[in-house]
This record gives sequence, structure tokens and C-alpha cells, in this order.
Amino acid sequence: MKKVFTILVIVAMSICAFGQSPQKMSYQAIIRDANNTLIRNQNIGMRISILQGSVNGTTAYTETQTSTTNMNGLISIEIGTGAEFDKINWATGPYFLKTETDPGGGTNYTISGTSQLLSVPYALHAKTAENGFSGSYNDLNNKPVLFDGNYNSLVNKPLITRETTDEFYTVTGQTTFTLTHTPSETSNLKMNINGVRISNSAYRYSGVTLTYIPANNGSYALMAGDRIQFDYSY
Repeated sequence: MKKVFTILVIVAMSICAFGQSPQKMSYQAIIRDANNTLIRNQNIGMRISILQGSVNGTTAYTETQTSTTNMNGLISIEIGTGAEFDKINWATGPYFLKTETDPGGGTNYTISGTSQLLSVPYALHAKTAENGFSGSYNDLNNKPVLFDGNYNSLVNKPLITRETTDEFYTVTGQTTFTLTHTPSETSNLKMNINGVRISNSAYRYSGVTLTYIPANNGSYALMAGDRIQFDYSY
């Protein structure tokens, strides 16, 4: 009876430009017989399976190969020659590598062993990950609403105000004025009579209508030709 001793499993990527070559893993093992003698320069039949979840898990991939040991009893093969290998989702592990061997070179697999792939090859994982997002904004789920450039489309938009000045020349006894714009809520409207700032209590406004209150400005009644200036923001 012969037996197999796996001494090295090397995981590597082999991808050519434009994805023309398949991704593969390299696998090496030394084959000995029951007397611990190396099986040299002899054909060896192998079935390789990748199991998902556990040593008895679901078979995610299987392939068969025939390889020849070298003078040191070493076989070297590349796993991944089958069409389904590139469909393995390495992100949904753990994964286990199961090897079954026929030292006679056929398919009478009398030796088997299973070991966990403790570290999924970075390149293989990256190959799977590259299929996750196309890079197109339209392929996103729950994507944010893009700003269309219109200020009025903003939510919780800041209040933008503009400073302005309205000027009037009064008639005798005039007390009401119509402003050009409606003052903003944060506007600090100022009224000037002939260039003199008067108290805020001497006028009030609602919308665009402003009312002068002589009683709160020393009972001064406006005269014909008085220059009235209102400074405010809107």
C-alpha cells in the first residue's frame, strides 16, 4: 500500500491581461509507499475538490488530473483548470482542499486527505470582489439624491440675504411707506430722516409696508421734502 504526504500547498494567482488565462492555485505533494519509500518518476492519478463550510461540506469545485512524480517523489500541479473554478466566491468560506490519490495513475483513489485553506489567496479574493460593484453610480442601492445645481432644490438650505436701501422724499404728515422688498426675518431695518438714524421704536413694518410713529420720535411730524432712507436686507 502506498501513502501520500502533503508537504506544501502554495496558493498563487495566474491571470494574464484581459483575463484570457484562468486563475489557478499551485499544489505540491510528495508520494511515498507503505515502506516510506519515495515513488519516483511514476504517473499518479488525482481528484481535487474544494469544499465549502467544513471538511464534509458542499463541493464547490472538482477536477481530476494525472501527474508524474519527479526523482524526489514530488508532484506539482495547478488547481483550477476546470470551467467552474473562477465562479467560486472566496468571500463565503471557509474552504477546504480535499485530495484523493491513485498511486497507480488511474482513478482508483485509495488515499485521501482534507485540509483547510486558512488564508484565501488575496488575488483570488480580489478577483471575486471586482465583480461586486460595476463602478456605475446607477448600480448603487439606496443611492443619495444628487444636487441638480438649483439652490431651491436644497434641503435645510442656508438663508441668503441681500442688502438694499430704499429712499423716499416725503409729503407733509406722511407716515406710511412701501418698501421695494420684504425685509428678511433676520433683517435689522434702519430708518433715517435727513441722514439721522432714529430709534427702532419710531417705526414698525409688516411685509413691505412701513409705518412711521411720530410720537416715538419726539412727536416730529414729517415735512414735505424730508429725505427718508431705509437700510435693510431681504
